[in-house]
Amino acid sequence: MRLIKKYMKSYAKRLGIDSSEFDDPDNLFIEIQTQFIYNKCKLDWWRRGEIREDFENGLTFEQVQLYAKPEFEYGQILNIRRGLEGGLSKEQVQLYAKPEFGSWEMAQIRKRFLRMDYQMSRFSFMLSRSGNTGRWKKFV
Repeated sequence: MRLIKKYMKSYAKRLGIDSSEFDDPDNLFIEIQTQFIYNKCKLDWWRRGEIREDFENGLTFEQVQLYAKPEFEYGQILNIRRGLEGGLSKEQVQLYAKPEFGSWEMAQIRKRFLRMDYQMSRFSFMLSRSGNTGRWKKFV
């Protein structure tokens, strides 16, 4: 544990973060991730707070990297984030997380994926309740 704290303090220092301001190692880790993405992606200052909030709300580094790009506008970022928070897989989100899709187009794709996931889960639930799952295994 000491080694991890030492590593985090060293990394925080390299990023220009005063680690003594953080009592909780989890908050320091979130700050390190936020600052790293902010620096690496050369984002506008307002996006830094958004990224930190997303880490605090449970999104992973890999998920945040999907939209932490300067070419995305705010509406596009929201659609990517909503897909992740809605339970879409990284692969599903990657299909519409492209700067050439406007926010309206992204929303339509995201909603279709969410409806599809809901319908599949409902179908699986109905099969499990009916007891006929063996007959349908080759289709599911």
